Amino acid sequence: MLSESKMTKLDIGITKQEENKLFGRREISGEISHFGSPTPKRVDLREILAAKLNTDKSLVSIRTIHSTFGGKTKFVAMVYDSQEMLSKFEPKFVVKRHPAEVKTEVATEEVKAE
Repeated sequence: MLSESKMTKLDIGITKQEENKLFGRREISGEISHFGSPTPKRVDLREILAAKLNTDKSLVSIRTIHSTFGGKTKFVAMVYDSQEMLSKFEPKFVVKRHPAEVKTEVATEEVKAE
């Protein structure tokens, strides 16, 4: 997904991190410095945050990404304790923004010849 050289160019700083035990998640705000490169994609940001926080990337949900002039981007992310808590509390429109990494197999039905 994201090459190793791009990961080193991005400087991600977490400015605020709060534990929300009621929803089973950590609420994270931060800034990304990406001078000379475009705003990172959600998929890449999820991957980098998961690596930085030592968690599975399927439990990381990026709520917002706001780019400003000059190579700085602010973001808000939620890191859930379990997949169950994520599906229970994360809004559906936010979940749709993060495509599943696991490919689903399409079940084919056999047509009976009559």
